[in-house]
Amino acid sequence: MCAGCPENVEPEYTPWLAHIMLVAMLQDGGCAFRPDDLSLEQWAGLAEYRAARERLAVERSREREAPAGSPAPIVIQR
Repeated sequence: MCAGCPENVEPEYTPWLAHIMLVAMLQDGGCAFRPDDLSLEQWAGLAEYRAARERLAVERSREREAPAGSPAPIVIQR
């Protein structure tokens, strides 16, 4: 692959998403946040980010398990 290939291009994140990702990484690394350390909006953003990350992990897991040529599973989200 070359440096210009789409697989090698770093995605651009909004400042808000970059902040939420940093908070998630800090938590994953063991940093414990107290309820008053983050705003309600930040806690909600963190929960939404973690849910999206979990959905992506499940989708990738299903793709690895599905035999080649089989139709993609239908995922219903509420």
